[in-house]
Amino acid sequence: MNPVAAGTDRVPVAPPELLALRTAQAVRSRCATVHRWVAEGHSPHFTLDEDKLDVAAALVAETTRSSYPDLAIPHHSRWRHFSAGELDRWSALPLADADAIEKARAAVDLTFVSVLLDAGAGAAWHYRDKDTGLRFIRSEGLAVASFDMFRAGLFSSNPSLSLRVDSAALIRLDLAALAAGLQASDHNPLVGLPHRLTLLRPRLTAQLTPQEMQLHAPLRIAAESNHIRSNHVHIAHRLIRRRSEHVPDMPCSRLAWYVERFETHL
Repeated sequence: MNPVAAGTDRVPVAPPELLALRTAQAVRSRCATVHRWVAEGHSPHFTLDEDKLDVAAALVAETTRSSYPDLAIPHHSRWRHFSAGELDRWSALPLADADAIEKARAAVDLTFVSVLLDAGAGAAWHYRDKDTGLRFIRSEGLAVASFDMFRAGLFSSNPSLSLRVDSAALIRLDLAALAAGLQASDHNPLVGLPHRLTLLRPRLTAQLTPQEMQLHAPLRIAAESNHIRSNHVHIAHRLIRRRSEHVPDMPCSRLAWYVERFETHL
């Protein structure tokens, strides 16, 4: 039986106390607590001068309008980081002959691995784009580095299907290969390099098993019948949720948002 129809891909429900912390009300309440703590002079790290708030707000508005006069401010996201240096790297991938599902699958695989590799890089690390010579740091550097590794097929065990991520390749991935891909070395240290590999291997590979293909199959059928946009994107959502079961660092809602954004690229 199809696992989607059988409902076997359900994600464990988070405890109520955790769900409560994710509400807008909880965020506002805790922000108010921090505000009071600082305003009353208890913080050893920050001070608050509310008489300067108007000046600060004016500076933010001036800077925003200077950078984006039409106020069409792009999202700060992993997908946008792939275009660091104003380069459309995604369009340069050899996917012109790929169908909608292949493109969506490549986009999901790329972003998922890239997000898992994205944590504080440290102030000493940078990544140099081999094609342009441009130098990137922090999240932009990690995004471009992971994109280049994906493009080179580092995360795929099949050379003829290089633009994908599969468990066989991740299991074989070692620290030296990951360090080379991230250009990390004693002279270009990247914080937490071994932990990035650990996050990829035991957690992610547990989700990229043959069962994954059982979810890919209906997507393939949907693409061939040209109904992927209207009727079958929910299957992609379920695929993402399956992959995220053992990756608590990436909330399912955020992954679902990625799938929705990818529809515009199909």
